Amino acid sequence: MADAVAFDSGALPNLPMQVKAKTLLAMMITAPLGIVAAMIDAYGFNNALRNYAFENPSIIVWWVAVLSTPHIIASLVTFADREYLHHYAKPLKKAAIISVILGFCIPLVVGFILKPPYTDMDLGHIAHYGADVSMVIAAFYTTYHNLQQQYGVGLMLMKQKPEFIHQLWKWITIVPAGFIFLGMQYNHEGLVWDMWPRVVAMAVTTMIVACIVGGIIIRQYLKRPDHSKIGLMYFCANAAMLLISLGLCVKGYVMIAMLMPRVIHDLTAYWIYMVHDENRNADKMRNPFYAPFKKLGIGPAILCVPLSFVLAYIMLNASREAYIISAFVFSLNYMHYYLESIIWKRGTPHRQYVPFT
Repeated sequence: MADAVAFDSGALPNLPMQVKAKTLLAMMITAPLGIVAAMIDAYGFNNALRNYAFENPSIIVWWVAVLSTPHIIASLVTFADREYLHHYAKPLKKAAIISVILGFCIPLVVGFILKPPYTDMDLGHIAHYGADVSMVIAAFYTTYHNLQQQYGVGLMLMKQKPEFIHQLWKWITIVPAGFIFLGMQYNHEGLVWDMWPRVVAMAVTTMIVACIVGGIIIRQYLKRPDHSKIGLMYFCANAAMLLISLGLCVKGYVMIAMLMPRVIHDLTAYWIYMVHDENRNADKMRNPFYAPFKKLGIGPAILCVPLSFVLAYIMLNASREAYIISAFVFSLNYMHYYLESIIWKRGTPHRQYVPFT
């Protein structure tokens, strides 16, 4: 048995950059580093980080926004391309509508319904009453999006079509992970704190079932004569990431448990967008964001990350109103989630510029 030179990702031939499977696998080292970070906090700083995150749960949301927004901007930069704008015209319109409804309209409507009667409030205070709805939507949509990316890449590296057992394994892990994500945001509140042991118990139970299903997947996969060793390793690494996250939650390191898969997700996404942007603009500069740097010999792969951070910083500092920034970040995430469910399907222009080897 030997791994193929290239994975059938539907990409065009002879592109200058490739997404190397070994690089994606190396990014999974972030998961065990989460254990190291927890141990350093426990034995070096007397659980200072764990206690601070528990007393200030909003800091977790802040870090998620800081980490997610730049890579979302990097994905949106790819649409500064006439051919892409024409091809994705309908999905872009739908994404805009979805983001406005989920990020702005629903929180404001719910907040208006829940606010105390006969009181005059500005939009910021009204949005505060609808913030819980935003958090519930974000918890499950974000969990689904993050894990779906990891599982999608894993199936491609395994050269495996998503059969029923893979869908079963996916949802067994996504649903409890969503409840854990949501519980992390509210574990400082009395009711949620009282229910937290039940949430963890449910997650542990479903994870045991997931391990059994995962074992069946591995057993069936090893029977294939063309099975990919690195694909199998990536599948196991994703399973280990979930187990480590759950273990960190049980021990109270909710911030590390949330940020660790977030970092893996962002590193993976950035690497894919760097490769895409370099290949898309290799023979002809199609993106105006990168065009000014062509004469300097600075390619899109180098500019992708710093450009996204600069644009994200500008956007996140465009207003001093907390509710506007919060709604903007939520809306941006929802737009991104929907668009990525479209642009990375087989046969799309984006997919054609990202070869995997």
